[in-house]
Amino acid sequence: MKNWLFLFLLMPATVFAQNGNGKLPINKEGIVEYSEVVTTDSVNAGTLYSRARLFVANAFNSASDVTKLEDGNTTTIVTKALMPRNFINPLNKSHGGRVAFKFTIQCKDGRYRYSVTDFVHEDRINSSFTGGALENDKPACGGLYMPRKSWEKIKTETAAHAERFIAEMKATMKGSAGFSSENW
Repeated sequence: MKNWLFLFLLMPATVFAQNGNGKLPINKEGIVEYSEVVTTDSVNAGTLYSRARLFVANAFNSASDVTKLEDGNTTTIVTKALMPRNFINPLNKSHGGRVAFKFTIQCKDGRYRYSVTDFVHEDRINSSFTGGALENDKPACGGLYMPRKSWEKIKTETAAHAERFIAEMKATMKGSAGFSSENW
């Protein structure tokens, strides 16, 4: 419980530290991507892989449904998941949408690399309200169905969610979060 409280208190600093402006980072190819190689002192690939599996199991409601690749030989995990993202249309009606994303983590002795990418907004019920790829300036459905303010809100909320997701993943990869033999 203390770890979650500590993590919650650090979230505003973490969000600011990731890119400092609450916007989604765009890579050289023009795609939204969070990516980093993180060094770890004297932690072997097997231990890092176990921690990555623990993170995936804890981060998603159904880890088996979102996991697309889990390879112990290459110590790689790939997931495709969804996060809820609602918006208000011009008629002041709320639409239940979601943002799909891909999370990849690869582990080696003393380091791991993660990538969170392929962010795409989709409407759960009516494809006319689907925003599409988050790197787009305008939603795919157009401003008539989704006002610019709603599109920007989806992007801002997704950036905050992705940065919290990464902070939790890093804490788990350090070994400072997750299951402890002392508190069960």
